[in-house]
Amino acid sequence: GEVLQGAVFELQNREGETLQTGLTTGEDGKLAIEGLAPGAYQLVETQAPTGYELDATPIEFEIERSQTAVVELTKENRLTPGGVVLTKIDDQSGEVLQGAV
Repeated sequence: GEVLQGAVFELQNREGETLQTGLTTGEDGKLAIEGLAPGAYQLVETQAPTGYELDATPIEFEIERSQTAVVELTKENRLTPGGVVLTKIDDQSGEVLQGAV
């Protein structure tokens, strides 16, 4: 799939306490958080990009003591299904036509 700009996340500890808010993916679809102390964390999507469904399922990850490697996580968003509402109107009176097929 394509990368998505504008997804907003919140960084939490494993207990669900908020540590950082407003973490937003850039044009490349990525966001970076630096300087995390060793411990268990989770990212929770708080706002999906326009046209996509919000998935607030936490993405859990852990930073180990003396870890130097970057942790890479991936999250996929589903398109918001479209819809349509059709109203039949009499072209003379402008009244809604009940039961029109």
